[in-house]
This record gives sequence, C-alpha cells and structure tokens, in this order.
Amino acid sequence: METLETEVIFLKRLEKIPITKGSFLFYDSIFEKKYPKFLKTFPNKIALKSGEKLKSLESIRDVLPLALKATGGLPCAEITFLSFGGGSVGDFVGFLASIYKRGVGLVHIPSTALAAMDSSHGGKTALNFLDIKNQLGTFYPAKHVFIVAEVIDQLPSSNIQEAWGEVLKMGLISGGSLWKKIDQNFWLVLPDLVSAKMRIVAKDPFEKKGLRRVLNLGHSVGHVLESRLSLPHGKAVFFGVLFALDWSLKKKYLSQIEYEKIKILILAAPQMSQAFHQKRTFLNLVSNPHFELLQDKKLVSPHKIEETFILKPGKVVREKISIQMFKNEWKRQACV
Repeated sequence: METLETEVIFLKRLEKIPITKGSFLFYDSIFEKKYPKFLKTFPNKIALKSGEKLKSLESIRDVLPLALKATGGLPCAEITFLSFGGGSVGDFVGFLASIYKRGVGLVHIPSTALAAMDSSHGGKTALNFLDIKNQLGTFYPAKHVFIVAEVIDQLPSSNIQEAWGEVLKMGLISGGSLWKKIDQNFWLVLPDLVSAKMRIVAKDPFEKKGLRRVLNLGHSVGHVLESRLSLPHGKAVFFGVLFALDWSLKKKYLSQIEYEKIKILILAAPQMSQAFHQKRTFLNLVSNPHFELLQDKKLVSPHKIEETFILKPGKVVREKISIQMFKNEWKRQACV
C-alpha cells in the first residue's frame, strides 16, 4: 500500500453514517447518555475510557477478546472498526484495526476539534509504551472520516481552544489563503485545514521521503510539555510553534519583519492571544527535556534531532540540530 485513500465526508447528523453487518463501534464512554439513539443502532460496540492511558498494550489485551467474540464468523473484508471519540480513541482503534486479522476496515468519527482537523487524517496510529508517548504505531489510513455537525457544533469553546496549536502550525506551513484565514471561526477554516494536511500527506504518506516531516513543526517542544506537564496536545504544540518562531528569528531563518507580522496575526486571534505570553512559564517548569528528546521519533542520531524552522508563512525548512543546542535554546527561551 503506497497511497493514502481516505475520504473525508462532512455530514449534518450521525444517523447518516452507513452501518453494515460487520460494523463494530468503539466509542468514548462519555457518549453513553449524549448519543444513546446512535449507539443503539450498533449491535456490536464497546465503550472506551478516553485519555492517554487507553493507548496501551494492556488496553489492546483487554479489548481483543471482545472483538474476537463479536466478529467471529465474519470474513475479514466485511469487518469495519469505527472509532467515535477524540485523538486517543482514534489512535487506539486505528492501531487495533491495523493488526486485527492483519487489517480490517477503519472509519473515524472525530468528536473533538483537534481530532477533526488533525489526528483523524493522515493514517498514523499510536500507542504509548513505558510511559513514553507514541512509541508503537502503524501507518493505517481510515477509509472514511465522517465529520458530523451534530457532534462538532456542541463542543465547548475550551475544546476548540485546544486545537489552535495545530491550526497555527498548518497556517505557517501552508501559507497563502489558509494563513490569512487562521484568525477566523474554526469551523469556517476546518475544510481548508483538512485539505492542507492531506495534500502534504499525499506527497509522502509513509514518511519515506521526508516531505511529511514538516508536519512535526512545534512537536519536539510540544511532546515534552505534553508528557511532563500533562498539557493538552494542541496547547503544548502551540507553545512548541512559538518556540520554533523565536528560534527561527534567532537563527535568522525568519526576518524581524516577518516575525512581527506573524505575531500581529496571532495576537489578533483571541483563541491564541490569551496563551501567547505563557510560553516562558511552561518552559520554566521543565528543567531538562533530555530524556524526552532521546525518545523523539525525529531523532536522527544519538546526538541530533531534526527540527523545522520558519522562513515565512508557506515556507519552512528542516535542519538537523544537536540535542545540546536544543537544550541550550530551551534554557535561553525560558529566561528571556
């Protein structure tokens, strides 16, 4: 399989999602009372407790017997696992679908802003291992991703706030019309965000060419803050992108003029301006990110990691940086 063939479909209501004999629904347990009518349409289903603890081999062990019992007697080609939840549910179900009987059908129904614009697209699955984030995983694209207005429209503003790190990242990588729109209503920009990510993924679906690695902008710092301080992924990535902006300016990849233009747009967006000045506070809470950096999937040698820097919106560059240089920059930005 050398291509990703995910079809993203925008629907108004959950009832429009097609259900087959071999459909098996894995859903966030918080939906028991919120969407009972939809859940009842699935004879085979299991509730999952969302969160990083779900993404484990122990959870796979617990769920597999239930999947085997429910799908016994069905040909593999007729089995489809559906994930209904946020990023942790999607990562877990995607991984399970990729290994179950060497691969069964997969459909995502994202229920958070971050999952709708980012984690449900691109084909990556992930489990945590030994308390280290996303150390086990596969490339396994969903056949369909259903983004449902009935679900998305009910999200609280705090949930949307958590997605803006990834929104900022995609705007800076893509530039053009998307960058000019990132301070607009999230749902108006959502189709463009999804399309922008999928265009990058299509060029390098399995990260063999390196082209897809630009999507890691802000993620080295983000994963440290997420792991060490339990920050939501999107908020941690937001601080990671701010870190990359400041480092890009220091290394003269980014001009002072471009930096100020980017800063003005960020501060004009209420979703981002509220957290803009908190970066140093959170960096100071981590004295030494060395352990997380050594586990980072962007590690290119025992002493170097690949980082993405910004030249201007729509133009980024990757560079191999020593871990010591990264730690020095962390210390510098924590103090200025």
